[in-house]
Amino acid sequence: VWNRPVGEMAGVGDEAGIHIEKTMRILASPEELYSFWADPENFPKVFTHLRAVTREGENRYRWEIAGPAGVPVSWTATMTRKQPGKLVEWRSEADAAVENHGGIHIEPESNGYTRIHVQMSYTPPAGLVGHAVAVLLGLDPRSVMEGEFVRLKSVFEDGKTHAHGHEVAVSELHIEHPAAS
Repeated sequence: VWNRPVGEMAGVGDEAGIHIEKTMRILASPEELYSFWADPENFPKVFTHLRAVTREGENRYRWEIAGPAGVPVSWTATMTRKQPGKLVEWRSEADAAVENHGGIHIEPESNGYTRIHVQMSYTPPAGLVGHAVAVLLGLDPRSVMEGEFVRLKSVFEDGKTHAHGHEVAVSELHIEHPAAS
């Protein structure tokens, strides 16, 4: 992180930002996982770093996270591309407090498993300096993503997980299940 030009560390360079990738296998159908990812209002039920995601229009959502020192940070993002059972992509709007974009790629595997691959890039408030402060405060996005994915896997494979101090059942999520054949 520190091997970067000063302007980039302040969040003003062309290559500024943090890039995260994560791949996980989950015992669920591609349709169920797509349904989860295609409805961001599901996310705060499972992902503890999110305070709220609220629909503001067709494919447009307002996001609120608990930022450093518990200060809320919010922005609006738009889902830019969806391919049922395969892909969900998004991009924050131009004036976002946390500029970000990314995608979830969904691929069926054998024995009922599905592979999800998340690619995400974001520029935190105050650029890489802000990221370094967040890491020092225990809010490293890579570490946060690890915990969030453990909860996601648990809710699909065990039917429940714990988030925000209480149990969350898969039945509480907006998920379309594939029709039985």
